[in-house]
This record gives sequence, C-alpha cells and structure tokens, in this order.
Amino acid sequence: VVKELDAKELLIASDLVVNIYSTVGMEALSFGKPLISINANLPASYFPSGKGAYIVRRTKHLKGVMSNIIAEGKGPKAVSIKRGSRYYIKETGEKACNNVAKLVEKMMAKK
Repeated sequence: VVKELDAKELLIASDLVVNIYSTVGMEALSFGKPLISINANLPASYFPSGKGAYIVRRTKHLKGVMSNIIAEGKGPKAVSIKRGSRYYIKETGEKACNNVAKLVEKMMAKK
C-alpha cells in the first residue's frame, strides 16, 4: 500500500486499476485505465464488459481477467475507455450522489 503519493499520480502511472467500492475506479476510467472492480453487489449494467471496466465477483477470477487485459493485451484502448467513462460517470455518479444525499437527509431527520 502506497501512502506517500497522490491517487492521481498513481493512476497516471498505472496500467490497470483494481478496486473494491471506490470512486477511484471512476477516476481510473476517466484517465483511460482499465478497471477491475471486485464486487458481488454492483449491477453488471454499471460496467458492461469489454468497455474498459470489468466486475469480478470472486477473487479466484481476478488473475484470469488481469492476464487478459495486461499480459495478452486484450483490453480496450485508452481512448475507448475514456469515451466510455462518460457513461459510467454520468450513470453511476449521479446515482451515487443522490443516494448519499438521501442517506444524509435520513440521518439528519433522526436527530
């Protein structure tokens, strides 16, 4: 785990980003980096396979997906990922922000 660098610097230097429930994944897509999200609960429609983002529901599948993207070069090109990231950010970003706002309102109402 690297703690001394800014996340943006790490994203720029990365070939692939793997995350679990993190907005850094959206940032990675906006930089044109392939993303693997280890997540059993995220709808597959958020990240259609082959568009730069992949959902791995079990960690045992992680190695194969990483191999396809990096070692075999089967991942999409950065320009395609950047283009597709507009969809991901709009669809998931708005939903996430709305969900957080609703949760905050609910928490504040309990006081």
